[in-house]
Amino acid sequence: MNEVLSIAEASEELDRTLGTETRQAYARVLEVAPHLGVVAVVLGGTYPAFCPSKDGLENSQVEITPERRFYESELASPHFPARFRPFQEFFVARGIVPAVKELVVVAMLHELGHADDYHTYITHANGDTAAAFKTYDHDWRNQVEALPLGGPTSAAEAAWDENIDGYQDQMREAGFTNEAWLAILEANTIAYTQLPQEKIPDNFALQILASIYT
Repeated sequence: MNEVLSIAEASEELDRTLGTETRQAYARVLEVAPHLGVVAVVLGGTYPAFCPSKDGLENSQVEITPERRFYESELASPHFPARFRPFQEFFVARGIVPAVKELVVVAMLHELGHADDYHTYITHANGDTAAAFKTYDHDWRNQVEALPLGGPTSAAEAAWDENIDGYQDQMREAGFTNEAWLAILEANTIAYTQLPQEKIPDNFALQILASIYT
């Protein structure tokens, strides 16, 4: 059963079970963006995610999986270098080889970056959370649908591997060989990192990291 916690409680649990240092990162988040203190964290889920609520940040949630094997799998993924590139460069420049410890902190900060971005939408909507949610969701859908594969790499990869609704058959009929498929997956991953609603959270995370790793 997934447990809903405050970010402070979730940080303590992650640090206890995974040997991470998310509490220090969260403390810095509150200094930079104190409004994020109301966001709840669900320790669970398949992937880290931000789930915005029409009722505002108070009812929005960040999902963070506490399973070490997820992060180990991400580190071994062929798409990891493209997705993690700005963070890889950040850590390597400081003599750190990114591992599970670093990836967990990045995941948490990135998802909180989504929450901070959503807060900006609410501010621009003059506090009308329903209107902010509608605009946020509309922008996200438009950005994702413009990707080479029309959606996140993970979704396309699952559709191909499991041939969901004949997806792989259709792609092969369209001329995609295994090599061409791998190439477009890479292109899709790179394009995904450049989406405004992904770059903003990445930049938020990098800002927090830069204030910690001085």
